[in-house]
Amino acid sequence: MITTTRVLALLTALALSGGVAAQPRVFPEKSKVGWLEVVVFPQARMDGNPVNFTAGARIFNQNNSIVMPASVQGAVAVRYELEQGGQVKRAWILTPAEIEAARR
Repeated sequence: MITTTRVLALLTALALSGGVAAQPRVFPEKSKVGWLEVVVFPQARMDGNPVNFTAGARIFNQNNSIVMPASVQGAVAVRYELEQGGQVKRAWILTPAEIEAARR
């Protein structure tokens, strides 16, 4: 019989081993690529044009963790999704590899 301790030890070993390769992020088909600069939430600029974030907008960093808008410094390359009114509802800060893939 496998004990809870053994299961936890196995899961910890797998997590620390790095044996699971990082999966590439999959973006929504309708997402666009642009340069995001947060002004003062909810105001921002997308490719130099003024935009607003929705009330529940989320910004994901390169590790796919949610970040606060105030932590985004300067203009960053992103994939973003707009809601019907034209406000930004989600944005993903791109890795160098994702920027290169977007150029193709």
